[in-house]
Amino acid sequence: MNPAERYNARERELDSIEPAWAKAAFFFRTGLKFVHDGGIGGASLGELHDELEARRERVKQGETLDLLSAVNTCAQANMPLPSWLAASFRAALRRYGAQASSLDDVFRSTTLRTGKRGRLDRKRARQLAGSFDAPWPWIRARASAFTGWDGAIDAFLKEHGSFPLGKTSLRENLVKCDRLQCDLGGIAPVSDLWGSKPKRPNS
Repeated sequence: MNPAERYNARERELDSIEPAWAKAAFFFRTGLKFVHDGGIGGASLGELHDELEARRERVKQGETLDLLSAVNTCAQANMPLPSWLAASFRAALRRYGAQASSLDDVFRSTTLRTGKRGRLDRKRARQLAGSFDAPWPWIRARASAFTGWDGAIDAFLKEHGSFPLGKTSLRENLVKCDRLQCDLGGIAPVSDLWGSKPKRPNS
């Protein structure tokens, strides 16, 4: 379905300025949601609100990296930022310009390391999640077929033959990758499907 075929005059005007605004206005008028990739639907307003409120509480506890995840959640849903999020995000950017010398000092998480070790964590996460043949997306796409990391890793190695990490090291890095994808990408961790939260490996 092309939403533009059902736009009213105001939505057509918005569409000529910015298509995303027209889609948002169309949603608030009709309840039909069109997101940026052309898809239809997604989380309801109630579900979106609940997720954003959970991230708001984490921000209050000092997990300011959740500001970025909350912005990403709104971007994916093509929804305006809540007032608290817009104000908090702007305040964080002002702090970066006036006080903080690094974005790591502004958008922080107690579950993520910063500095050189944090950069190495993120580099490893990109390697593990960089393509569909990498372990993390392969396992995520098939997560419902497994009950935990060990079985999922065994299946991945059986299909792909080998990986330039031992199984124990691969498991530890996949747990880190899962946490990073959750914190940075605003998505649920794979381990939620197995009834457990990702554990922080020993450093």
